[in-house]
Amino acid sequence: MSSSTSEAISVSPEIPDIAPPPPAPRRKGALLIVDDEDGPRQSLQIIFKSEYDLLIASDGPSAIELAKQNRIDVAVCDIRMQGMSGIEVLERLKFVDPGIEVVMITAFETTETMRKALRLRACDYINKPFDLGTIRNAVAEAMKRRTLDCEITTNAEKLQQLVTELEEHRIEKQMAQTRGDIYASIIHDINGPLTVISGFLQLISQRIGPSEQLTPEDLQFVKDRMKTMTRQVTNCIEISRRYLSFLRKQQDESP
Repeated sequence: MSSSTSEAISVSPEIPDIAPPPPAPRRKGALLIVDDEDGPRQSLQIIFKSEYDLLIASDGPSAIELAKQNRIDVAVCDIRMQGMSGIEVLERLKFVDPGIEVVMITAFETTETMRKALRLRACDYINKPFDLGTIRNAVAEAMKRRTLDCEITTNAEKLQQLVTELEEHRIEKQMAQTRGDIYASIIHDINGPLTVISGFLQLISQRIGPSEQLTPEDLQFVKDRMKTMTRQVTNCIEISRRYLSFLRKQQDESP
């Protein structure tokens, strides 16, 4: 009887290539436009609508309220407005968030106004009518400054957190070392009384021996040694209490 042997060839299934996850979409900067005139306000909105997340305000109080409710990166603010002036808006925006970069625009430039704006840390000062390239470059530079400032702040916070963690680790290490030293001191201090007690127990055992009845001298010997042993036991208890009290105090004071 003949038999044919067939060999089964196993083929590993192909593992499909897994595409890496797409990078997280980059956050657009938030640009606040503040102008009480429709024309300039709409022009700025058209220029920047595809580049940034826009927030629009037609007066100072509305701009301040938007800044309180939203994260603003850069503001473009007219200086001469009815009611609250652009200089006052600049000052209040910096109060809400000192990191907001503000580009001031005006059709009536004066040295005093420019000085006030720079003193309040406006990042740029542009005259109306402005050309497209000038205003775009000014806002782009302001966005870069804002991004850099945020990165510096974030890195500083991370560094401070690392310093705090290292300090906590150092304190814990010192505490552990201190506890180890304390435990070693406890063992050392208690070892003396325990040695005395152990020696006296041996002496008592030798003195009593196998005898069933103790002589008055033997009883006195045992009593004297028992008094000494009692004092040593009391010493051990006091040493333990003293060190335990110190450890509890350290634990209560530790952060």
